[in-house]
Amino acid sequence: MSTTHRGRPLDEIKPSLSSRWLAMDGSLLDEETLTRFSERIAAGGHFDSTT
Repeated sequence: MSTTHRGRPLDEIKPSLSSRWLAMDGSLLDEETLTRFSERIAAGGHFDSTT
């Protein structure tokens, strides 16, 4: 997502990330984690979703 969502506003990233996370993991991210991950993605960063 970093490639396609870098520099985007959080209100665009959060729904996409939430949907992808739910499809991948079967759970919803809490708001704090969703915001933290979205901020990282907006900055062009990455995270390991398997941990």
